[in-house]
Amino acid sequence: MELNWLKYFYEVARLKSVTQAGLHLRVSQPAVSKTLRLLEAQLGYKLLIKTGRNIRLSSEGERLYQHCVPLFKKLEQIRNLDQTLGPNWEGTIRVGASDNLCNYILPKAIRNLQSNIPLADWMIYSGSSKEIKQKLVSGEIDVGLFYTDLSLQDQILLRDEEVASIPFVAVCASAHGKKMTLENVRAKKLKYVGVRFADYANTLPEQWIVKNLKIPHSKNIQANSKETQKRIILEGIGFGVFPLFMVESELKDKTLTMIQGSKQQLGLRVVCRTDETLTVQAKILIEAVKKLL
Repeated sequence: MELNWLKYFYEVARLKSVTQAGLHLRVSQPAVSKTLRLLEAQLGYKLLIKTGRNIRLSSEGERLYQHCVPLFKKLEQIRNLDQTLGPNWEGTIRVGASDNLCNYILPKAIRNLQSNIPLADWMIYSGSSKEIKQKLVSGEIDVGLFYTDLSLQDQILLRDEEVASIPFVAVCASAHGKKMTLENVRAKKLKYVGVRFADYANTLPEQWIVKNLKIPHSKNIQANSKETQKRIILEGIGFGVFPLFMVESELKDKTLTMIQGSKQQLGLRVVCRTDETLTVQAKILIEAVKKLL
């Protein structure tokens, strides 16, 4: 079996497309298809199942792909052994993070690193912790940053470490710049503006804050973007929980007010696959993020 055959299969499985794999590998689509047929013939089982224009992995193909992910990531690390994160480094830094980090922290971290690694490529994925974990397992990103703990099932394939403690606060629209007490909020019966519950299997840390505040809310507004949630609250519709760095400017100009007694610390977690160590690039990025928090 040729290593290159596995590489072709790996790219097709990762991208879910023979055409896209060919473009990535810089070979023709027929060459990719032929190589896959040769690999299947040698292995003695089907790796891919085509349904119209869609491609999915067979059960055997899924098992082979899970073996290929760490293999090709290790090969990439070997190729980069003689490289350092100096001004001539030309690798790709692949990170997935909660959208509040992508919007408020990562741009500043990239700016601060730009003078050190101007030739680096960046691949940033914004999504829920569930989506980021899927990207880590599939090998599409190298490191994830979010606030939720890993479940016991997650810990089979992933490991995490708390790297920072982030203050979170509950806020609502200001009433003529006045501070909002818990009693005021409870009396108003504001709607809770938060994440889409379907995106998370367990209770989220920010929901613990809401529960501890004992704010009655019979209705919810769910959005998978913290920025969207903030915009809704700025319209005076409800209340929500945000990392402090995300609402500092609105608290300063008094368009939002912090609900008294709501401030709590939540842990920011860095996550990677259990069968890998963090790359030098990921470690330097995390240090840049920590300096901003």
